Amino acid sequence: INSAKLKKLGQKIKSFMQLDQSTLDFLKDLKENNNKEWFHANRKRYDSEKERFEKFCQIVLDGLAKFQD
Repeated sequence: INSAKLKKLGQKIKSFMQLDQSTLDFLKDLKENNNKEWFHANRKRYDSEKERFEKFCQIVLDGLAKFQD
């Protein structure tokens, strides 16, 4: 991988290397309310944040995979 591609890849990864604040807020709330009732009441929020986190992870993995080329 040449230096221009590496720089471009680094910029792309950097732009996605931060979790959404809503995901961090959910994890904080979960830590403070780690019980079945709270989780059940926040299931839709969990599903939404799980999807965001999975997309974040995929972007990171896709970027890292380019280093293998």
